[in-house]
Amino acid sequence: MNKLLCCTGRWSGRNHREKIGVHVAFDQVLNIKPYCCTGSGHSVHRGGYTYDLSAVVMHHGKGFGSGHYTAYCYNTEGGENAGQIALLKSAASNLTGLLCPAGFWVHCNDSEMKVCSVEEVCNTQAYILFYTQRSA
Repeated sequence: MNKLLCCTGRWSGRNHREKIGVHVAFDQVLNIKPYCCTGSGHSVHRGGYTYDLSAVVMHHGKGFGSGHYTAYCYNTEGGENAGQIALLKSAASNLTGLLCPAGFWVHCNDSEMKVCSVEEVCNTQAYILFYTQRSA
C-alpha cells in the first residue's frame, strides 16, 4: 500500500529548535485528487486518490534537542501480537464509540499501549501524520 507522510512543522526560532505548541487541525480522510494532474492522459497516480489517517507521531517536550516521542496507530490486524491485540480489541469493545468496523486506535508509549478514541487522536498536537492509500 502507498503511504503519504505529512510533517506539521512544529519547530521555529533560532535554528528551528523551539517547539510550536499549538493544535494543528488535520483530517481523518484526505482526497488528493484536486491537487493531482489528471488531464495528461497518463495514469501517473495508479491507485485511488483517497488516503486514510493511519498513524500520528507526537513529540512531548519543549525543544528539538530533548523530549519523548509517542504514536497513535490505527490497528487492523493481529499478526505476531495476536494475543495482545485480542486483549486490546476486547477493551475497545467495552468502550462505546471507540471501535471502528475495520480496526481501532492505540496510543503507543514505549512498552505501554492503550486503546483510545479517534477524538483523542484528532485532538493531539501532531508532529508527523501518516496516511494510507485506500484500495481502488
